[in-house]
Amino acid sequence: YKLTEEGDAYNGKYVIVGYVKPDTIGINGSINITAYIDTNKIVISDTDSETDTGAEIFTTSEWNSFNSSKPLSFKVKVEANEGIWVEPEKFLTMKNLYLSGDSNWKSIRANITSIEFHSDGVAPSNPITSFDVTDETSDTSKGNITLYTVDDGLGNNTYKAIVVANDTIYAPIDSTGLFAAMSNLVTFNSKNFRVDNVTNMLALFNNCTNLTNINSLSQWNTKNVENMMNMFKSTAIKNLNSLRHWNVSKVTSYKQMFMSCTNLEDASGINDWDISTYANFVNMFYQDSVHPEFTKINGTWSAGGSFEQYHV
Repeated sequence: YKLTEEGDAYNGKYVIVGYVKPDTIGINGSINITAYIDTNKIVISDTDSETDTGAEIFTTSEWNSFNSSKPLSFKVKVEANEGIWVEPEKFLTMKNLYLSGDSNWKSIRANITSIEFHSDGVAPSNPITSFDVTDETSDTSKGNITLYTVDDGLGNNTYKAIVVANDTIYAPIDSTGLFAAMSNLVTFNSKNFRVDNVTNMLALFNNCTNLTNINSLSQWNTKNVENMMNMFKSTAIKNLNSLRHWNVSKVTSYKQMFMSCTNLEDASGINDWDISTYANFVNMFYQDSVHPEFTKINGTWSAGGSFEQYHV
């Protein structure tokens, strides 16, 4: 449920909006929803029948005494005579061009030197190419996501990729190889690009052999990611400072994550990762010159030392 203040539309009321739909429901069935704020009960019930698409729930009470400087927390109880499901929230999600085998992307990806994301909906002037990269699961009410290429000014027949939408762009749940094999990619700026929903980052930047600048990745919310295998394999990154403070609590495989990153000079950026002692670390830093030290006892990274290649 979302709490919003609709202003004039609801005369300044705070509104709880939900979308609830039973799997199957009898002709006389209904959904009753009750919200509790502390011990104060607020009835915000609505009904749903076979012919309805869902129930939109809102309060009829004005909370004039509500202190808006503090968050409002509440419990919601949902009752029905059949199974109930809640419509999942949709995001403005980018299509996985690598997995889709998009021919436009395949023909230009090796010639892209930088990629950035814009949430202002403004297309660049004089684009060379443009194509729709909106995932089928995306929230279409927010419009489409378009990938443009423009001349990068280097005189090498290479391009800058600019991904444009009217809102923040989310990576697909399965981001396997999403930016892989971009052999001329040097700079990746993730501002306006979120990974909150991603569970698979397998080979995300694999074989981006010139990639050195990975800006803003420390802001990524990686709490749902389970697989980081081959993620930065064969890239030209020099340090891991952009990966600081990642939540890697669900990751089970770091296998070959930084393998063949022969330019890597400083891996201390991931010393604060709280990593699982049951994850796969095989060849995580294979053929690299520096490694953090994995402390097997407490499952955390420690500064300095060497990294033993083994599978815990």
